Amino acid sequence: MSILTKKQKRLVKELEQLYALLSLDFYSIKSYPKQRRTVLLELMQRATARQEVVTAYTHIDEYLASELCVHFFGTKRNFGQLWKTKKFKSQVS
Repeated sequence: MSILTKKQKRLVKELEQLYALLSLDFYSIKSYPKQRRTVLLELMQRATARQEVVTAYTHIDEYLASELCVHFFGTKRNFGQLWKTKKFKSQVS
């Protein structure tokens, strides 16, 4: 069994706090009232699925935006440089 680094321990603590804040702490489901456990687990499951869908959509959107930029503006300048041009701003808006 390996030991966590300081950074890993900090990240685990932050995740525990985040899960508790968002009511996604399924690791502690036994501490919830018995009559609410099933509903809470179903809500946690839906929230996790939504998060994955939103993340996938965001990645696809970023990829498509990148491909459109390459199509319309080529590869001579990076996106940071393009953001500063008038042509790029008028095309994106």
